[in-house]
Amino acid sequence: MIEYFIYSVFMCFLKPLIQGESKDSCDCKYWICIGIILAVVSTFSLVCTVMLIWKRKQIQLKAKFIICCCGTSVLLLVAVLIILTITTLVIWLIAMLIVIFTCCASEECNVEGKVAGISFVLSLVVILVFQVLFWVICRCIDRGYIVYTIACGDKKTLLADFTQPDGKIESIEWTYQGSIVSFENAAGGTIECPALTLTMVSLDQSGVYVCIISCNSGEKMEQKVFHFKLLVTPKQYEVKIGDSVKLLEFLEYCQQVKRVDWTHSNNTITTNSCFYKGGDKANPVLTVNCFATSDSGLYYCRVRAGQSEFTKWFSARLKIKEQQEVNLGERIVLLNRLGRSADVRSVVWTHDKRLLVSESFCSYEGGTIECPALTIPVVSPKNAGKYECKLQLNQGELRMYRVILEVKGR
Repeated sequence: MIEYFIYSVFMCFLKPLIQGESKDSCDCKYWICIGIILAVVSTFSLVCTVMLIWKRKQIQLKAKFIICCCGTSVLLLVAVLIILTITTLVIWLIAMLIVIFTCCASEECNVEGKVAGISFVLSLVVILVFQVLFWVICRCIDRGYIVYTIACGDKKTLLADFTQPDGKIESIEWTYQGSIVSFENAAGGTIECPALTLTMVSLDQSGVYVCIISCNSGEKMEQKVFHFKLLVTPKQYEVKIGDSVKLLEFLEYCQQVKRVDWTHSNNTITTNSCFYKGGDKANPVLTVNCFATSDSGLYYCRVRAGQSEFTKWFSARLKIKEQQEVNLGERIVLLNRLGRSADVRSVVWTHDKRLLVSESFCSYEGGTIECPALTIPVVSPKNAGKYECKLQLNQGELRMYRVILEVKGR
């Protein structure tokens, strides 16, 4: 494809200029020049649009559900623009192929080639217009909104700085995505307490909140409207390799829990392993024992609780800390929380991708099924580097650990 495009540009643009041919000998060179310029501008617009959406997080895609932070009508309009842009891009590709193979591969352009060239340019113009509209919509979404970003499980009060008006408040109405707020974890939002407080906020509570306050000033009725946009992000954790961590500890305060489901990398977590504890309706909090490299990433938790058995989504993002420092000559135990377990079938340790066999264990202790943790009695400069441990469990699960050891004072 690239060779054909370069050849077509040479035949239709460079060659006529070099040989001094007339302008009419090959008009498609002008379509290609204009098309290339518009393609560059359109690509730049597309990149800017993607960066804008990523930065502002207007639309967040989550596992098994969609959180629309900009309203259903705006989301629908954006979706239509994306579909039209993709359709026009397909037309542009077809036109480009016709230009290359029909028009530009010959010495002279025919009628089909000129029509394809016109379609080529018009399609790019349409793409550019759609991208500009898309960009303008994303820029205008935040206008008039007060935006808050909080983590899962946190508490947030909307309209906390509300100043009592001069007139009498007749009514207060709170809506979420166009519907009356009826969350079980919501408090306030009344004439006595206009502020709306959300406790233990979940992912599905991201979106647009609107408060309409009707006041009677004596002479006339007035309305004040406040718009809020709430962005709920995963709870962040940074865990040292081999340590234990409790995810979403606030879930222990959930009452009347009917069901709890945990997933990691689209895989359902079962707690019949020694490496996981809890994560069920008796104890919704999930404990990850002896944190492994494969345990990092995004976790989702679905909780069904309450009298109405409402479903809430929560998430946690785990970042792993693999670096570990030790002074020269000291003793260190890698993965000291990794003890003997009946679930472990085999243990394999490597250092800088070199297998630590039994002969090399004169410098090490452990690293076996009976004692999976690896001990370095006296640290030397050669002990620095990357250590990896692979644990094969009886259930077939493979757990991977990685420790990057830095020796200080060498």
